[in-house]
Amino acid sequence: MNELERTLTKALSDKDGFDAVRSETIRKEIVQMFEDKLKRVYRYARMWLTVCIVMMVVFAALFGFAASFGVRGIWGMVAASVFYLVVGQLVVTVKLWYWIMNNKLSVLKEIKELQLQIAEMVNQKPSAES
Repeated sequence: MNELERTLTKALSDKDGFDAVRSETIRKEIVQMFEDKLKRVYRYARMWLTVCIVMMVVFAALFGFAASFGVRGIWGMVAASVFYLVVGQLVVTVKLWYWIMNNKLSVLKEIKELQLQIAEMVNQKPSAES
């Protein structure tokens, strides 16, 4: 359990004095933490996509260079096809992983914010009408 989880648990369990200002500070920290995580996931996915594209371009250049010297054949074409198929599937997998992580982080962020809203509602003083 990280420090933010401990702070959130303490804020939710503190029945004596609920501090609305502190709650807002915690909410901002939660939003910032999830934005940072999402940026890290985005950079990681972008790095892998760049690596895949560079691999495809380099392999295409090498295969074209070898083909220009007459070193082509059926096995070379099969190897190039398999390579492009594998790298293409890797690109799809990275995109799918990014989509899953983006949804996961968004849901977790909303849950944490909802926990804080519930704590605020529970600890609000009853109004004069009640």
